[in-house]
Amino acid sequence: PEGECHVQVTLKGEGETPEAPSPARSSARLRERRLLTTDTALFVFVLDQPIDYWPGQFVKLEFPDGVRRAYSMTRPQRSEHRYVVELLIRAKPGGEASTWLFDQLTVGDGLVVEGPYGRAYAQSHRSSPVVCIAGGTGVAPVMAIADRLSSESPGRRLDVYVGARTYDDLVLADRLVTLKGRGANVVVSVDQGVDRHHQLLGPVRSGMALDHLVNDVPDLRDHDVYLAGPTPMIDAALRRLVREGTACADRVFMDRFS
Repeated sequence: PEGECHVQVTLKGEGETPEAPSPARSSARLRERRLLTTDTALFVFVLDQPIDYWPGQFVKLEFPDGVRRAYSMTRPQRSEHRYVVELLIRAKPGGEASTWLFDQLTVGDGLVVEGPYGRAYAQSHRSSPVVCIAGGTGVAPVMAIADRLSSESPGRRLDVYVGARTYDDLVLADRLVTLKGRGANVVVSVDQGVDRHHQLLGPVRSGMALDHLVNDVPDLRDHDVYLAGPTPMIDAALRRLVREGTACADRVFMDRFS
């Protein structure tokens, strides 16, 4: 800071958000693996013991050989599905976890699920305008967050920007359509390609989702901003939004996966 600044600290007990669920471990078995693209699939696991979580959080899968990887839930938790977690996972060529998930794991096979983890969960006040921006499989936590926020406060302003590498990499289109039906402004773009029309989503823009957000909503200082995606995207978003003063640092929520 080069001049006077105002520091605001929320003391424990003053906020409206209760304490986040504590991590737990549970054995789980694969119930379904649904391939969405050539390298991305939805995995549904049934837990022996329920793991409570908030929209936007993630769990770690532990495989029999000890390999552990973090993946985000795609939906808010519902009471009737407390024993189920749904994850959106992209295969990484040569990756140990990807080999297990896509080549070796079959329906009924078991592993360990541990969580929840993460601080970028849905935590916005009902009156706060919200922007969600997702890249790649970052659409999973963003969908869970947007689902919860649009359900609990239908009148709020909610902008959801989703970016994919190519047109064929767009996934969960039906859920994005549901968000649009609730009044959310959903903008979809592809890094590689030209403007096209999606059968469900309508216009698909070309270029980076972050660029479209900055052009469409140049002032985000009154918004809560949720980021999810590859590390380069997160870093670029923090530079464009926080460092340049477009958004307030204490209202930008994201988690980094190692």
